[in-house]
Amino acid sequence: MEQSPLKDNQQESPSDSLAWLAGIIEGEGHLGMFKQHYKNTTRYVPRFCVVNTDIALMDCVAQILKNHSIGFHVSNRQRNVRSKPTFEITIQGIKRLAKLLPLIIPYMRGKKLRNAKL
Repeated sequence: MEQSPLKDNQQESPSDSLAWLAGIIEGEGHLGMFKQHYKNTTRYVPRFCVVNTDIALMDCVAQILKNHSIGFHVSNRQRNVRSKPTFEITIQGIKRLAKLLPLIIPYMRGKKLRNAKL
């Protein structure tokens, strides 16, 4: 991945990067629950993901998560030869989201804030 623009700006504060991340989540992210079936049981797992085609933007998201020791998974997809490759960062599970949500909730507004508080 390319060098993160956040690394170049020595004046960038942690709260600025968290506010930026909250904005990305508001615009490009999804925060919700998904149903997982395993053998004879069903459980609901909290999940957060951000999908975008801009690798530099996704590198910034990944760097902020790394700086706060939040585990995540990155996947790269291309639907067909004509489409741009998309990058997805996923955080799944109560423990990981319990680390992320308190950091970004103070900067969130709108519908995703309501979902984050549930």
